[in-house]
Amino acid sequence: MKKWVIWVLLLCAGFPLAAKSSSSYYIYIPPVSGVGKSPEDNALFADSLAAEVTANNHIITENQDKANFILTPELSLISGQRPSDQLYLLHITLTDKKTNTIVTEQDLIYSSPEEADSLLKVTMDKVFSVIADIHRDRTAWRNKLLYLGASAFWSPRIYYGNTQETELLNIGAGISAELQFLNFMSVETGAALVPEWIGILYVDGVERHDWVLEIPLLLKFPVKPGIYHLIEPYGGIHVNYPLYGVGSPPPLSWCAGLQYGIKAGPGMLFIDARFSMDIDASRNIEIFRFLRKSNNTTVLYSNRYQIDAGLGYKFGLISR
Repeated sequence: MKKWVIWVLLLCAGFPLAAKSSSSYYIYIPPVSGVGKSPEDNALFADSLAAEVTANNHIITENQDKANFILTPELSLISGQRPSDQLYLLHITLTDKKTNTIVTEQDLIYSSPEEADSLLKVTMDKVFSVIADIHRDRTAWRNKLLYLGASAFWSPRIYYGNTQETELLNIGAGISAELQFLNFMSVETGAALVPEWIGILYVDGVERHDWVLEIPLLLKFPVKPGIYHLIEPYGGIHVNYPLYGVGSPPPLSWCAGLQYGIKAGPGMLFIDARFSMDIDASRNIEIFRFLRKSNNTTVLYSNRYQIDAGLGYKFGLISR
């Protein structure tokens, strides 16, 4: 039992749980070009722009290849004005590094560094508003109200009774529906079909099996690092219903697991690791009848432990 629990914990630990804030981006700022009111303006704006980026929870990078956005500042004297006016322009261009397209351009007109400093926050708020809109568009796939999915999974199980038996070659499949009613919480249900080889527990050479319909009810806690990832630890129960009545599993099992999804097309490809354990012991009805016919009324019970390791795909239907 312990080695199976350790196996699940190690599998879950391999998922990338740590990442930078979901709304933060790497921004590269090249040196301020052009000429302002004084030679000190270039350094002044370089420091002020860096401070604004950091204050808005984004990350300054010196590696342009690593950047999500490029923020390009340029100073110039406004042409066509009277010599006494001496108005200067700070032109800011924001480029999406992934698509190499300009997503916004902002102009700041100033006559003194003090005036520019008070106006820069307003100008940069417009830039960050554009970044926030881009972020919402890119992460809309994991902020849906309703998700539908399907998966196939390897489902080995261990039976503990008078003896211990293990069934490794067990493959199941299922469908799911998830309601993400809060940004950090969702509920999921669905249906899965899993074969149950329980005849081997009681009589040598008898390998009767059943199909068990599992109906889960899960409470999930979505974590949304970066842009392309969705991590959902969860816990809950599932209902067990044997289709042919060969076996008699307990009506309920508790379960806990973790699902890791990555954006793929309109939805997400996910890996799911789950451990479950029956709340009560199970018995084999078919073998019970066999034992009764043999004038042996002993009924053997077992505790069932189950591991599910699956691969699936799900997509959202309604924006939340």
